[in-house]
Amino acid sequence: MEQSSIDYTDQSKGKREIEKERNRMHGLNAALDNLRKVVPCYSKTQKLSKIETLRLAKNYIWALSEILRSGKSPDLVSFVQTLCKGLSQPTTNLVAGCLQLNPRTFLPEQSQEKPEETTCGRATPLVTRNDYQQVFASDPQKQV
Repeated sequence: MEQSSIDYTDQSKGKREIEKERNRMHGLNAALDNLRKVVPCYSKTQKLSKIETLRLAKNYIWALSEILRSGKSPDLVSFVQTLCKGLSQPTTNLVAGCLQLNPRTFLPEQSQEKPEETTCGRATPLVTRNDYQQVFASDPQKQV
C-alpha cells in the first residue's frame, strides 16, 4: 500500500514540474512577443525567431545608446548596418524592406544574386525612413 502512495506523490510532483515548466515557457514566449513589437520592424506575417529577436533588440539598444553617447545620428545606411549586424539574410531583408532600403545598398559583401524579396506592406516598421529623417533633421546639431 505504501508503494502506491509513493507513486502517486511522484506522479503528482512530476505533473507539477511539467506545469511549472509550461508556464515558464509561456511567460518567456509572451515576453519575446512583446519584444518583437518594439524592435524596429514588426511583422504579423513574418515572425522573427527567438534568437533573431534578441539579436535585433541588442543591436537596436546598442545603436540608440551610441546615438545618445555621441549626440549625433548616424546616416540611415550606418544605422541599418548596425541593426542588421549578425542577423540572418531573411531578417536583414525584412529590416531593410521596412526602412525602404535595398539590402544591397548597405551590405557590400553580399553576392550579386538577387536578394530575397520582402513585402513591407505586410510589415509595420516602427522606424521608417521619414521618421528617421524627421527626428534627426529637426535638431540642427545632429547629422543626417
